[in-house]
Amino acid sequence: LEHIEYQLTSATKVVNGITCAVINDKVWVDGVLVEDTDDWYAQDNDGTVWYFGEYVDNYENGVLTDHDGSWEAGVDGAKPGIIMLADPQVGNAYRQEYYFNEAEDEAEVLEIGLTLTVPYGTFENCIKTKDITDLEPDVLEHKFYAPGIGLVKEVNVKSGEEIVLTDIQE
Repeated sequence: LEHIEYQLTSATKVVNGITCAVINDKVWVDGVLVEDTDDWYAQDNDGTVWYFGEYVDNYENGVLTDHDGSWEAGVDGAKPGIIMLADPQVGNAYRQEYYFNEAEDEAEVLEIGLTLTVPYGTFENCIKTKDITDLEPDVLEHKFYAPGIGLVKEVNVKSGEEIVLTDIQE
C-alpha cells in the first residue's frame, strides 16, 4: 500500500534567479518511508506553475541509499518544466521536467471541464492529462487536476492502480 503526503513548507529556494516555493513530498510503501523529496515550484504572472527541480532522498529499509531523480533547472543542462497550465486546452502538450536521462516527464491535456469525485470531495472544472516519460516508455499515467487544489487523482493506465486525494490538512 502506497501513501503519499505533500506539504507546502515555509521555505523558499532560488533557482536560476527565480524564487520558488518548496513542497515536501514523502512516499511510504507498506508504512516504510521510501522517498523524501523537496520540489521547487513558481507561478508566473499568467498563472502557469513551473517546476524548477527537486532534491530526492531515496530510502531502502529505512536507510538513505541515494539521491537519484534529483535535478535543478540551470544546472548541467536541466531546464524548468510546466506542472500546471494557467489556461489548459485539449491538445496542449508540454514538458514537465527536463534533465537528460534523469527527469524527462511530459504531459498532454486530454480533457477539460470534468467533474471528479475522490474521497476528499467532488471537484468541478477538472482537467485530465496523459503523462509519459522516455525513461520509462511502458508507463502511461492519467492525472486529474482540480482548480485551487492541484493533483487529486493519478491512474496507472496499464495496472489500473490509483492514487487519490483523501485529506488536506491546514
